[in-house]
Amino acid sequence: EVLMRVARAFNKMRAWLEENDPSMLDTLRRGMSRQELDESLASDDISLPACVRAMYRVCGGQDDEKVPLEFKRSMGTSNWMGLFGGYSFYDKPVSLRFLTIPRAIALRRHILQQCPSPPFPPGESLTLQDQFPFACSFQWLQQVELPSRTVCVRVSTGDVCSVGNEVSRPRGVALHQQATASQHAGGLVPWLEAFVERLCSG
Repeated sequence: EVLMRVARAFNKMRAWLEENDPSMLDTLRRGMSRQELDESLASDDISLPACVRAMYRVCGGQDDEKVPLEFKRSMGTSNWMGLFGGYSFYDKPVSLRFLTIPRAIALRRHILQQCPSPPFPPGESLTLQDQFPFACSFQWLQQVELPSRTVCVRVSTGDVCSVGNEVSRPRGVALHQQATASQHAGGLVPWLEAFVERLCSG
C-alpha cells in the first residue's frame, strides 16, 4: 500500500512536470531496485522505514549534474531546480533538491559531525541520530557549514521534520507526523501527497 501511494503521487507529479516544467522532470532519476537500495545503504548503519524506501524505489532523487549545488546569481532561474520548492528571503535563497541516497548519507554524517547539540527545542523527542535527510537547499552557511534548510524523515516513525540553519544554533520543527502508531506510512507519505496536491492545484 505504501509503495502504491508513493507511486501514485510521483506519477501525478511527473505528469504535471511534463506539462509545466519538463526541465525539472529531466532532473529526476529512475527508481532504485531493492538490491540497489540495499547496496547504497550498506555503507551507513541505518535502517530506513518503508515510506522512505518506497520513495527511493519510485524515484532515486535528482541528478547531481542537472541541479545546481550552489547558488549563483548568474545562473538565473536555473538556480531554482529543487523538486520540493524554494523561496528567497532577503539574502537567504532556498531550493529544496531531492537528494540521492549517497548524497543523503554524506549529508547526514556531516550534520552529525557539525551539530553535537540537538537542533530541536527542549522536551521534544527528536534527535539528529534519528533523522535521515532526503531534501536540502544548496545554500550553505560558512560559519557552521550546514544547509540553510534540510527536510528529514524520522527513521523510527517516518515523520517529516524541517531543520533550519540559524548561525547561532540550528533549529528543527516537525512538519508532518503520523496520525497513529499503526499508520505504517508515517508522516512522509501524507506529506508527499499533500505537496503534490498543492503543486498540481497551483
